[in-house]
Amino acid sequence: MASPSNIVPIPLPHVNQALSTEIVDLLPANSSASTQYSPSNSNRILFNLPSFQNSFLDGRKTSLRFKITTSMNASGGTALTAGMKAAGTLNGALLGDGIPVFNRLVVKSGTGLTLEDISGLHIVNKLIRSTTNASLLDGQGAVSGFYEKDREDKVLSPAAAGGAATNLESEAADVLNGSIMNAQLAGREYTQNLTSGIFGSGQEFLIPLTVLSGHGSAAASIELYLTPVAEAMILYASPGTTANTINHNYVISDVRLNLTLVQVSEEIAQKFTKSVMGSSDLVIPFTSFRQHLFNKNDNATTADYDLLESESALNRVFVVHRKQNSASVSAIDPLRFRGGFQDTVTALGGHANNPITSYQFRYGSQYKPNAKHTSSTDSTDIMLNVMNATTGLQGNPFLATCKPGKCYPRFEDDQFMLCADFTISRDRFLQGANPASSGMPIHCHVDFLGAAPNLQCEMFTMSQKSLIIEKNGMMQLTALPAK
Repeated sequence: MASPSNIVPIPLPHVNQALSTEIVDLLPANSSASTQYSPSNSNRILFNLPSFQNSFLDGRKTSLRFKITTSMNASGGTALTAGMKAAGTLNGALLGDGIPVFNRLVVKSGTGLTLEDISGLHIVNKLIRSTTNASLLDGQGAVSGFYEKDREDKVLSPAAAGGAATNLESEAADVLNGSIMNAQLAGREYTQNLTSGIFGSGQEFLIPLTVLSGHGSAAASIELYLTPVAEAMILYASPGTTANTINHNYVISDVRLNLTLVQVSEEIAQKFTKSVMGSSDLVIPFTSFRQHLFNKNDNATTADYDLLESESALNRVFVVHRKQNSASVSAIDPLRFRGGFQDTVTALGGHANNPITSYQFRYGSQYKPNAKHTSSTDSTDIMLNVMNATTGLQGNPFLATCKPGKCYPRFEDDQFMLCADFTISRDRFLQGANPASSGMPIHCHVDFLGAAPNLQCEMFTMSQKSLIIEKNGMMQLTALPAK
């Protein structure tokens, strides 16, 4: 296990709502007034963060603003436009819940040191949403594009996997889907938190951008890469209508990074900078995610995954199963987490009668949970273990809320996940497993009720890191503060 060897030499200020703040709109460095980004062309958005004088960055209030415009062609080649489709006659596609259009984040310091590189960012965002307070998500839904609490997937039979609607949860869902689809065809603006451990919503400290710059360059750079269309969009059709499957696409424009800066006096800023460049080091702690990919064999009733990780302060491991990636947009949400007892969608690799009945992680002599709880009727025991490893029973996480008109929680349907918590301390330096030193894999065993189809397994490690800025201006990235 990893443990801190010292405390922060120079204390960073905590986020404080009483401090004076200013919002700065930052435009992408690789854009012009007419620039549009798309998965197939210009799929990288780059921001260069300036070295703002006398200011600290508040990552928890920093957000990303952008406009999404979808497009699709009817079978005859006629472009569909906003307002052409009303409830009852829908036959197109819409972006998935939470607008999952960013699938990779890369953060570098002004000197070129890579601080974060998160692949599968759109999956990480869903993991965060699933364990977030449900009431908070309700309040942010219209702004962030989180409409999963109201929108219902069309449930298809295997024979209708090509797109024909055979069942719809409710007329209200059809109206909502139509509203979303038409708004995105016309162009819809969304604002979302920036998922970044060091500069985004996961950072509890105020960050002095000035000390990150290298010889007058930008303080840092943030790169976002766009999600392929088949991973970001969902086919949808009203009852009795066949979903159009031709030429779906989306473009992003009017991109802004809304930086929230906490302003201090020049005297305070100079004292802080002098301390950093004088006799003490500055340590900036943060947490970040790393993705690991596996495949589950077709028709197997068990699965075993060995996770080899190079982190030395690993806090948690998340595991989700999804249908294997396809090259085209489908009627089943590609971000649907499989494995719950109420996941009855059979088309395109559904579970249907073969949910996950038990699981167990092993790291050396540690077992999580200590004993497997096997259930052949529901996912309650697994959900309680996952909630204990993430938010706790008092967090009212979204994954524990009920589906509209259903009496079972979303965890049983499309929010199913596994999680192991290796944290042994709750202070700012979260301590956990040290696979980098031990060389031991983290093993995950999963049991299915029956023969499950081919599935893609994605494991995400959440680890503690520290950016150390030495008194000579040199930087290093470590798991915990150096001696």
